[in-house]
Amino acid sequence: MADAFIYMYIVGAGTALGVATVGLITWKIITRNQKPKLKKKRGIV
Repeated sequence: MADAFIYMYIVGAGTALGVATVGLITWKIITRNQKPKLKKKRGIV
């Protein structure tokens, strides 16, 4: 039972870490995509 608990804990922690990583990457991509739009309005590529 202890092994199963530890296994589920690792899987749960891994899933949470994966979701957090994907969310962070997505946020960075959105942030980077918004910055060029502001530069394009100023005429800077």
